[in-house]
Amino acid sequence: MRESEEKYRTLFNSLDEGFCIIDVIFDPQGRPIDWRYLETNPAYVNQGGSTDAARQLAGKLYPDMDKKYWLDFYSRVAVTGVADNVEKEFRAQNSWFEISAYKMGGKDSRKVAVLLKNITERKQMEQALRESERKYRHLFNSIDEGFCIVEVLFDGQDQPLDFRFLEVNQAFQQQTGLANAIGQCMRDMVTDHEQHWSDIFGRIALTGKPARFQKPAKAFGCFYDVYAFPVGEPGQGRVGILFHDIMAQKQAEMKLKKAHDHLEAKVAERTRELSQERQRLFDVLETLPFSICLLNADYKIPFANRAFREMYGRGAKSCRCYEYIYGYNRPCEHCRSHQVLHTGTPHQWRIKTRTGSILDLYGFPFTDIDGSSLILEMSIDVTERENAIMALRQSEERFAKIFYHSPVLLAINRMKDNVFIDVNQKFTDTMEYSRQETLGRTPADLNIWAGDSAQTKTLFRESKEKGTVINFEYQLQTKSGKMITVVLSTATMELNGELCRLSLMKDITEEKKLEIEMARLDRLNLVGEMAAGIGHEVRNPMTTVRGFLQLLGEKERYAQDKGYLTLMIEELDRANSIISEFLSLARNRAVNLEMKDLNKILHSILPLIQADGLVADKYIELKTLEIPPLLLDEKEIRQLVLNLVRNGMQSMAPGQTLTMETCMEAHKVILAVRDQGTGIPPEIADKISNPFFTTKDSGTGLGLSVCYSIAARHKAAINFETSPKGTTFFVRFEKPKQLGRGDRYLVPPDNGS
Repeated sequence: MRESEEKYRTLFNSLDEGFCIIDVIFDPQGRPIDWRYLETNPAYVNQGGSTDAARQLAGKLYPDMDKKYWLDFYSRVAVTGVADNVEKEFRAQNSWFEISAYKMGGKDSRKVAVLLKNITERKQMEQALRESERKYRHLFNSIDEGFCIVEVLFDGQDQPLDFRFLEVNQAFQQQTGLANAIGQCMRDMVTDHEQHWSDIFGRIALTGKPARFQKPAKAFGCFYDVYAFPVGEPGQGRVGILFHDIMAQKQAEMKLKKAHDHLEAKVAERTRELSQERQRLFDVLETLPFSICLLNADYKIPFANRAFREMYGRGAKSCRCYEYIYGYNRPCEHCRSHQVLHTGTPHQWRIKTRTGSILDLYGFPFTDIDGSSLILEMSIDVTERENAIMALRQSEERFAKIFYHSPVLLAINRMKDNVFIDVNQKFTDTMEYSRQETLGRTPADLNIWAGDSAQTKTLFRESKEKGTVINFEYQLQTKSGKMITVVLSTATMELNGELCRLSLMKDITEEKKLEIEMARLDRLNLVGEMAAGIGHEVRNPMTTVRGFLQLLGEKERYAQDKGYLTLMIEELDRANSIISEFLSLARNRAVNLEMKDLNKILHSILPLIQADGLVADKYIELKTLEIPPLLLDEKEIRQLVLNLVRNGMQSMAPGQTLTMETCMEAHKVILAVRDQGTGIPPEIADKISNPFFTTKDSGTGLGLSVCYSIAARHKAAINFETSPKGTTFFVRFEKPKQLGRGDRYLVPPDNGS
């Protein structure tokens, strides 16, 4: 008994399949509620995932299982005694198992023996087989070619009689026109089907050798390309057939053969024509004025035209190119000609010969009549053209230099829209617009036209009627708003296929100012000459009258007329003062120039000026920087300063400040008189230096005229800047050459020469 138990245990524990004995538990109503494991072998423990299931309840060991399913399964076997098995996937273990259950014991026993077999590998193979079958079916039905499997029917002597269709794909009916062919024989469906089809398929079935062939099927009106091969076990007589109708291809091949034969005849004819054309081409090449040759891979020259032979010598055919052209005994390093053979593409380059000629060379792939690869090389002498281009380029460079460095304003405008195409440096400097701001815009965009409407209309009318404008005086406005006067001349020209206008503008603003200044000086000179001519003649009678008026004023009998006599004397003194100012305008008045310090002169008269300012409740400031001594007539300079200061103070309101300054600017000494008045109106700015022009009720209009005359005698210049916030007069003295201490100069009267 013990030995039998040991054998049972040995067998129980050595099984590869999992094995266990369970006891199904029922409630009092006879319903299964759980089962208890009585015994389990090691394989079951490994496959079930439980380390120690003996005497354990399944519900406790496997709380996540489908308990109802397994209770129904095991209780059915325990109650009925009928063995059962099931295949089940256990997702937690990623495995499939076959579970077989057998009842153990008598009728009342509820014990069940369970055999657990892992069938995962088999299931995977079945799944792979199903997938393979699906893919096969998909391929079977998706190919465009017709496909079928047939069973060849033989007689008793293994002679093929017919064949039966076992399988067909979807394209089968399209290729044959046969519907519902499965299970039917070919002769039953197509009685006049050719016997050679059965013979071929029978031979393949018997020999087991596949065959590839093309045959007509007259009954179908088709010509099939067929690949047939044995299917299944030998002796089954099954053949797989892959086929498609190539009737259209065969018909096309027939047409192609006819076309080919026709083309061969045409090619032969054309070859003769090309040979003649080739000869004519060589005749043409022979007459061309530029050299042409053919080079082969050995650097030899099969052909050279007349121009080539004249350039390089008539022995060219017996030499290699590097020998007769360059005198080398080996090919040139980096030979450009043979690059055409290496790349198979055209190539172009330029060389300069030892004689100074410039040649453009062109190399082209060329196939000779025998099919050999050659180089067609052509050289063109472009020396004259390049010299002309160089001359044109130099001319353009000269024009560009003249254009950009010209001292006059130059601009090029497109005629159709008046847009600036180019401007020179003088234009940008004068107009204060950069090239980027100017190019691509019109004069109207920049708002540089400043002439009145009538003048502008005249300008455009002349430009339109004559095509050119010569020496037209016009006003322009710079970016900052400054007005300049130019003399404008225009000419038409063509640039890049567009009609353009070249405008030359000479800035004559300073010349115009000089003309005005000269006219003003001429007027001053005329007044001065008149004053010098009549001053003494008028003063002498006035002096006599003044003396007698003083004598009469001292007599008692004229005491009651004392006030009238005094008024008459004051008016005579006022007239004498005006005559003195007239005389100051005279250009031929002599001045006594000495080396003087302008700063000291200003400091000496500052108290007098401050006293005048104090009376009028106005402030005077003096700011001086270090300046060199100047050749000055101190008396006249004092008069100039007093006139400028008094004019400035008269333009200011009480409480405002007038400032006198001195400084250096380049090689000039600057005297500036700056007031805080309301400025000089633009409409009278050009008139203030004219004699007798005044805006004051009691003024003579000679103060500024005298200042300009004094400045002219000192070779100084007066100009001014004005705005609503005040006016500044600048007197610019030339810095004198180095003089010795105590040097004095008497400037003689200007006789007008």
